[in-house]
Amino acid sequence: MADVRPIAGMTSFDLLTTIPPDILPAFGGLLIVWFAVMVLDECHALRAPGVREVGFVLWRGMAR
Repeated sequence: MADVRPIAGMTSFDLLTTIPPDILPAFGGLLIVWFAVMVLDECHALRAPGVREVGFVLWRGMAR
C-alpha cells in the first residue's frame, strides 16, 4: 500500500490526512456564503450589527 501513489505522489494515508483539513473548511465557507446570499432575506442580513447597505450590496454582488 505504501508504494501506491494515486494523486500527486501522495499515498492513501497522505490523502486522508491532507484533504479534510485543507479542503473541507474552504468548502464549508463557500456553503456559508451561498446560504447567506441565496437564502437570507435582505432585511435579516441588514439587521446584523456592523452591516451597512452599501457594503452589503457590494458583498452580495461579488458573491453572486
